[in-house]
Amino acid sequence: MLDQKSASKSLCNKRDLIAMIDEIFYYSMEQHLQRLLEETERFAKDIHLSETWYNKLYVQWLWWTIFCIECNSTSRTIYQQFLERSSTRDYPEPIRQVLGKWKQVDAGFYIIETSYDRPHYIMCRDLVDNQVKPVQLASTRVNYQIGDLVTGLLLPFPDGMYFSPSSLCKLRRKLSTPLASDIQTVIHPTTSSQCSSNYPILLKTILRLVDSPI
Repeated sequence: MLDQKSASKSLCNKRDLIAMIDEIFYYSMEQHLQRLLEETERFAKDIHLSETWYNKLYVQWLWWTIFCIECNSTSRTIYQQFLERSSTRDYPEPIRQVLGKWKQVDAGFYIIETSYDRPHYIMCRDLVDNQVKPVQLASTRVNYQIGDLVTGLLLPFPDGMYFSPSSLCKLRRKLSTPLASDIQTVIHPTTSSQCSSNYPILLKTILRLVDSPI
């Protein structure tokens, strides 16, 4: 159990990291807006998204582009370029370690296991590695229920938690057993990094399985 001093330090680190996520987003929009627009347009075209699905998935795709897609000219992601630009900043060591982990984050697919015992928290089972992960949400605008299929990017935090920089996109309410089995067949055998690199293809296939937007 954390003592009061350790708990206060952990909370401070969380707040600093959440502020850092906002900073990453603003940097991306200011310095890489054209690339983000091009990627979202390509995303919608390649997957043949309906307008409804495009609106639901747009923010998820922005975050995936920021953290997971390497720019052709630099062979680095937008996030990695942000880190290089911020290399002279004196981050506390716990935050520096977490920022390093964010170089290898993955977009994925999850089942809501349960709501957590505090607001803004849920428990998700990762359909790739089958681990149950506690997730802190940036927003509670979406009403999640046990059994919902969701997708999005999760960023690791220093206390074993994960943070969703936007609401996880709900793909299906209360996934039925047959449909869950079909989705598992699509995803496996896949590692987390493979899931992220193949995210557009997997998403396209899974959207076909779930049929229509919620």
